[in-house]
Amino acid sequence: FSHLEPHPQTQGIYGRDGTVADYLAQQNVADFVAAADRYLAILQRLYSAWQRAPDTGASDSSPTDDAMPDLMDLDRAVADYCAHRGFAEPNGIEERMGLHLAAIAEWLEQATGGGADRAP
Repeated sequence: FSHLEPHPQTQGIYGRDGTVADYLAQQNVADFVAAADRYLAILQRLYSAWQRAPDTGASDSSPTDDAMPDLMDLDRAVADYCAHRGFAEPNGIEERMGLHLAAIAEWLEQATGGGADRAP
């Protein structure tokens, strides 16, 4: 973060009161950073598993739907995850994100035989 002089024709309230931490707190950045950290951890696990995967040499092969479900779409992944377990989908984004990450982690465990690296 840095301080830039505003354009002379802009309007607004400028000053040097407050801190970057205050601004980030006002913008609720912590929630977004925490979510990004959780997704980064699972992405690191996926990357690690991909690096260990055997090279089949087939560049045009693509996994079937059974082998790799559509986990990129949070809503679809959560709907499928809940439907397979017989419970209602939650409405809150935190709960939905948790189930989305759980669905990805479960698929990864099954795909790697439980040998995927775990991020801290």
